Amino acid sequence: MDETEKTRKQMQIFAAREKILKIKKIVFKIIEEMLEKEISEDWFLENCPKLCTTEYEDVIVERSIDRLCGYPLCSNSIKQVKKQTYHICCLDNKVYDLTERKYFCSNECFKASNILKHQLSSLPLYMRLLQL
Repeated sequence: MDETEKTRKQMQIFAAREKILKIKKIVFKIIEEMLEKEISEDWFLENCPKLCTTEYEDVIVERSIDRLCGYPLCSNSIKQVKKQTYHICCLDNKVYDLTERKYFCSNECFKASNILKHQLSSLPLYMRLLQL
């Protein structure tokens, strides 16, 4: 491998690294915006597919730290965080883990958020774009 080819490969690596950083900054701005109380539905639907599941889970946890419902389209606040970890339902004889449920103001927001989370990619945006 000669020097020009080595230099060209280094330039390609540097360009890819710059592209990854640019994409990560865009995703970080989206995450920051989702931490706000009021989010427009159009903006949310446009930007949500740019997140991966772990980034969306981070949004849920960060919103709940601010006492906001974990579902970004909901502007309700969480008034009381349940301390119990499990719920026993006598109707269907099941034990439910409430660890994630406490991040939401209602069962509807919890269900909507889970439906959305399961539709997101497991790969970060920069990996999806670099695969093209």
